[in-house]
Amino acid sequence: MTDDEFEALLAPVLADLRGLLVARHGVDTGLDVHAEVAAFAWEQRDALCRMENPGGYLFRVSQSRARRYRRWGQAVALPRESNPGTQGETDPRLDEALLGLNQGERTVVVLVHGYGYRYEEAAALLGWTPGAVRNRLHRGMTKLRHTMNKEDPG
Repeated sequence: MTDDEFEALLAPVLADLRGLLVARHGVDTGLDVHAEVAAFAWEQRDALCRMENPGGYLFRVSQSRARRYRRWGQAVALPRESNPGTQGETDPRLDEALLGLNQGERTVVVLVHGYGYRYEEAAALLGWTPGAVRNRLHRGMTKLRHTMNKEDPG
């Protein structure tokens, strides 16, 4: 496989992985881990070309790479850009409420509602079943609604 063919194969995988990593680890850590995983992918391109699910493999690699950042105690900083399909501003309390979710719930909430992924797409990217995505999304959204309503001054 030529470098151009590999890049064509890798580009959509890395684009999906970028959104996932930012949703899971925040902007700074997510982009740092994404850069490391992209470099790793190029180093391992021969092996990746033979894999059935290179995106799933690279996600597992990203989990290992992200551990170093968690040890350093970096806080999660969520993206400031809004979903292009949404109108208006988001509630400023949303960042803090999202940080109150566990990592799996926060990841699927941001992927599905922030980035517009379908359940099946998020499941494939995370290596979960669509049912697991639905369950975590439901739990996460329930917690968010509870938190946002509890903090509602009106």
